[in-house]
Amino acid sequence: MTFSYPLFLLLLLFLIPIAAISAANVRNIFSRSAAFTGNQNLSDKAFLKVVFIGFAEGIAFIFLVIAAAQPSWGKKYAQEESVFTDVAFVIDISRSMTMNDVQPSRLDYAASVVRLLLSEDPQFRYSLTVIKGGAFELVPMTDDREAVRLACGALSPDLTTSIGTDLGESLQNLDTIFPQNMKTEKIVFLLTDGVGGINGRRALCEKWKEQNITVYTVCIGTETEEPLKDRFGSPVLYQNRPVAVPAESADLQIIAAETGGLFFSSEEKTAISQMRRVLLERNGRLEKKSYSAGNRDDSAWFSFAAFLCLGIGYALRVFLWRKYI
Repeated sequence: MTFSYPLFLLLLLFLIPIAAISAANVRNIFSRSAAFTGNQNLSDKAFLKVVFIGFAEGIAFIFLVIAAAQPSWGKKYAQEESVFTDVAFVIDISRSMTMNDVQPSRLDYAASVVRLLLSEDPQFRYSLTVIKGGAFELVPMTDDREAVRLACGALSPDLTTSIGTDLGESLQNLDTIFPQNMKTEKIVFLLTDGVGGINGRRALCEKWKEQNITVYTVCIGTETEEPLKDRFGSPVLYQNRPVAVPAESADLQIIAAETGGLFFSSEEKTAISQMRRVLLERNGRLEKKSYSAGNRDDSAWFSFAAFLCLGIGYALRVFLWRKYI
């Protein structure tokens, strides 16, 4: 149990001397009354009544002090509705994505996935971001699906002059894709071959979980060391040797698992249908989610108990043993 105003509990220290003084005074009064009337039995019953009344009122005082300190046994939870489902498509456009181990190429496969996942449901909004040595938002979050489709047709490593794919660095500001201070369900589809791995993966996952971002990862390409080819089917050479860039799925699988998403691979024939099913399950759904809204205030229970004890004391004072008053 925790208290919002624990200093109020110091008032309980006054209860002991007050109770002792009151008990002594009452005892003296009834002793004198017994000596005066000569009826010791009547005096003892009346004294017992006063003890019960004092006990009830003392307990009421304790409960009132605790209520003033505002006790709490746990967290207060509230519910909010996700009005929109925001889907952010994040596509790797590094040179390795031009490999044609997935036909017609890894990058073209990613673009086709995005086009197929676009839904006409008005509760869905979409954005398109590309990563290659950094993150570049091509289409901000919008319900204009045609804008996303058109942007998919322009995907190319030449969209940026950045060299290579530092996935960890590129994904640092993923949360800025989503509108702030809005009730939305945040979903990310990360489409990449995973080449180079994802530095700082654990910190990224913790950050996304705190912001309720669910990441679905799509590993595009085969994990065998086949030579890299350009869009025209010619081998890419480095120092007169073919370059082989196998896809790397390990980090992508971990990210999906830790953020509550799913992992998909282009090598699975049912991958696209499974991705579509993920969005169809959210079609038209207003999802209620609980979140912590601070400490729960349980002072009302103690206030109720205090007034109940005062009522008992009043009943003892007025209705019980009336002939002994």
